[in-house]
Amino acid sequence: MPTVAATPDSRVVTTMLVDAHVHLWRRSQYDAVYENYGRPPELRPLLRDFGPADLSACLAEAGIVRAVLIQLAQDDAHNDELVELADREECVGAVIGWVDLGSERLATRLDRLCSRPLFRGIRDPLEGKPSDWLGQASIRHGLSELARRGLLFELLMGTEHWQPMVALARAMPKLRLVINHFGKPTAESMTAWDLMLRQISPLPQVYVKLSGFMALLPSERWRDWTAADIQPFVDRLLERLGPRRLLAGTDWPVATLAGPYARHAAALRDCLATLSREERALILGENARRLYTIH
Repeated sequence: MPTVAATPDSRVVTTMLVDAHVHLWRRSQYDAVYENYGRPPELRPLLRDFGPADLSACLAEAGIVRAVLIQLAQDDAHNDELVELADREECVGAVIGWVDLGSERLATRLDRLCSRPLFRGIRDPLEGKPSDWLGQASIRHGLSELARRGLLFELLMGTEHWQPMVALARAMPKLRLVINHFGKPTAESMTAWDLMLRQISPLPQVYVKLSGFMALLPSERWRDWTAADIQPFVDRLLERLGPRRLLAGTDWPVATLAGPYARHAAALRDCLATLSREERALILGENARRLYTIH
């Protein structure tokens, strides 16, 4: 059930707690991803099934009502499976899939996906793609198809794609963008990251997920991190974008490499502890509920 939080001026805000970034997969589906990353030993624990029952148990433990299911593989069959699974699982509130944005059959594919009740947009992992990919004519045409349908475009990206993303946001103001995992900054790239945040600050259609804490830390810190390690990144986002454009997510089950689900959920709440109840409610659920139209 939703929780109820009283704001300082005595208004009542009904809050649905939402994890805006989770995955589900069978081992055979993760095998291909593992291979693409070069089979690093630190990812080996992810080579197993992670199903709806596993997710539901984690959400219940943390008091979270719904989750946004995010694509894993750049494969139509996998994404068809996700939207079908979402129809059956109460804990899934929305699905972000994948399509080939440069395909001549894109419009047909999107029409098919849009017929599913929980489909809300697509994500494209930009890692490994050239820095000019977002500016290519075929990709821009594909993105215009998303915007025309009111679909979201989520980005998993690193430093080399920050400025192309800013250019995209300026050129296509009707396309709502959701940056995954803070944008994957590091301590070394904070200056460039802050520049990107200042550039998107006046662009209200761009959102950022407080997800994927591991992306902010070297692998040797995955076991001993604390909320204090994440706090500077959260504070900078709050300073630049404010609480209405931030979404809480865990990146489960990838997050299990850095501790149990409850640890990530608790750390994020710790990072937001100085905010008002209304501001926390926005980040922990209301923003996602509205953006993804979750019921």
